[in-house]
Amino acid sequence: MRNRTGRIGVVALVLTLLVMLVPLSPASAEATIVLVDPPSQSVDVGQTVSVNIKVDTVTDLYGVDIRLTFDAAKLEAQDAIDTMAGIQISQGDFLDPAQGFMAQNIADNTTGEVRYVFALMAPASAVSGTGVLARITFRAKAEGTAAISLTSVTLSNNQAEPIAATLMNGSITVLPAAGPTPTPTTPWLPVRGAVGRYRLLHRPAVWGSAAGHHPGQPADQSEPHSRGSGADHSHAAATAAGTCNVCGATGRQPVPHLPQVWGAC
Repeated sequence: MRNRTGRIGVVALVLTLLVMLVPLSPASAEATIVLVDPPSQSVDVGQTVSVNIKVDTVTDLYGVDIRLTFDAAKLEAQDAIDTMAGIQISQGDFLDPAQGFMAQNIADNTTGEVRYVFALMAPASAVSGTGVLARITFRAKAEGTAAISLTSVTLSNNQAEPIAATLMNGSITVLPAAGPTPTPTTPWLPVRGAVGRYRLLHRPAVWGSAAGHHPGQPADQSEPHSRGSGADHSHAAATAAGTCNVCGATGRQPVPHLPQVWGAC
C-alpha cells in the first residue's frame, strides 16, 4: 500500500512537470486588444474625421471579422472604394491586402453598422505585432457625442484557431460649425474743432474735392445741423491739400467725428 501511494505521487509530479514544460499556444501567449484609435476626438459639423480599427499585441494573425456600430444620426461613413457598389471602408496595412481575400466590406449609413471580413491566403505568412486592420472616414452631420462601438471581433491564426482579444470602443464629439470671421470696423475717434450734432466721416479716397465728405448717421436729429456759426458741417468744402475747412483734419485716413465731444474742442 505504501509503495502504491509512492508511485502515485511520482506520477503526479511527472505530470506537473510536463504541463509546466509545454509551451503556451501562440493564440493565447499574450493579451491582445482590438481598439478604436484614437479613442476620442472632435470635429466640426460638415467636416470629415477618420478612425482606425487597430490590433495591439497579436501573435500569428491570419484573419479578422469585425462588426461595429456608429451613431448614424451624427456621423456618415464615407466610401473608400469607388470601384465597388455601396459604401466600403479602407483596408489597413497590418494584413497585406495584396496577399489575402476580402470576404465582406460594407458600411450602412441607415443602420449605422459596419462589417469587415478579411483573411490572408497561402503562401502568405501569419502576422504578429501591432497595426491597423481598417480605417473609417466619417462626415459629421449633427452636434453631439457619437459612440463608435466594436460589437463583435473575431481574430484567427493560421491554424484557424480563435485568438482571444479585449475590445475597446471610442467616440467622436461633433461641434457646431465655425461661424464667419467678423469684418473689422473703423473706430470713431474725436477730432478737435468740429461743431454741430452730426457724425461726419471723411472718405480718404476723395479728400480735396467737393464730394470728399459726407454726413454720417445723425447723432441727435432734434438739434439743428449747425450751431448758427454758418460753418459748413457737410464738410463739402475742403482745400486742395486735403484739409477740412471746418475742423482742420488732414490726411487720407477715415477720421470720424464723435458727437459726444463736439463743442468741447
